[in-house]
Amino acid sequence: FSCAQGVIQRIISQCSSIPEALSAINYAVERGMELDSDSYSSLIQKLVCCGEAQLAESLYVDFLLSRDIKRNLSLLNSMIICYCELGKLDEAKLCIDKVFGMKSLPIHGACSALIKQFCAQDRYLEGFGYFVKISDADILLNSMCYNRLVDNLCYRGYLDEALYVFDVMCDNGVPPTVHL
Repeated sequence: FSCAQGVIQRIISQCSSIPEALSAINYAVERGMELDSDSYSSLIQKLVCCGEAQLAESLYVDFLLSRDIKRNLSLLNSMIICYCELGKLDEAKLCIDKVFGMKSLPIHGACSALIKQFCAQDRYLEGFGYFVKISDADILLNSMCYNRLVDNLCYRGYLDEALYVFDVMCDNGVPPTVHL
C-alpha cells in the first residue's frame, strides 16, 4: 500500500499538467486507495506552481484540514506560498508558525512570498518581526524582499528596523539597489 502511494506521488510530481495529476488522483481514489500527506503535498505543490492557488486551497481545506491529515514540511511551504498568492496573510502566518513549531525551516520561496505579502498589505512592522525570525534561521531572501522591506520601513518612519534589515542584507552579501 505504501509503495502504491509512493508511485502515485511520483506520478503526480512528474505530470506535465494539472488534468494529468488529477487523473492520477482519480485513478487511485476510484480503486479505494487513500492518499497520504506526501501525495497531497505533491498535488498542492503542482497546483500552486501552475497558478491554481484557489484549487490548492480548496484541496487543502477540504481534504487535509477537515480530515486532520498530518501536514508535512513540503505541504506547509506550498500552502504559505498559496495563501500569499491569495492575499490570505493570516493563514500563511499560521502555516509558517507551524513550520517553525516543528523545529524546521521554511523554504526560501515561502519566506520571500510572506515578506512580499506583508509589504503588499502595509503590515511592515509585523513583516519585520517575521523577517527577524527568518534571518535568525539563516534563510537568505531575494534582494527584492530586502529592498522592499527597507524602503517601506523607511517610508513609514521605522528607521531602526530599516537599518537592521539593511545590515542583515549587507552581512548576507546581497547588494542594495542604487535607490535604496
